[in-house]
Amino acid sequence: MAEEQKRRLSKCYNKRTGITYVYEVLENYWDKELHQARNKRRMVGKIDPVTGEMVPTGKRGNRKKREEETEAERMDYRRLYSQSQHELAQKNKELADMKKRLCSYVQEEMKVLDDLLKGTAVLKQTAQAILKDFGDKN
Repeated sequence: MAEEQKRRLSKCYNKRTGITYVYEVLENYWDKELHQARNKRRMVGKIDPVTGEMVPTGKRGNRKKREEETEAERMDYRRLYSQSQHELAQKNKELADMKKRLCSYVQEEMKVLDDLLKGTAVLKQTAQAILKDFGDKN
């Protein structure tokens, strides 16, 4: 009984969240600067607002429930992984199609530019011929 001391617990209500937390008081001490008693404490749980019972948090929580949640999360991750793989394959296919369309657009633009260059070359030659004819007459 001497080794097994009764745990001293304190409750603290958080006004912002509306949750009452339960702490284990580890040590009491006097704060010389503030001239007040203080506690060293560790959070052990919170009060369930519906039942009013303490719900353990952290490593002290219900291990079996955590293991079940972990297994459920693993199954959920497997499903998410396969779904992500499928979506990635679809996105890669869409990207390949977009690349093909972009290449065809660029090729069409190159043809238009070539035609424009040929047209400007013809216009340049025509303008030079006109200038030459004008120069000969003056």
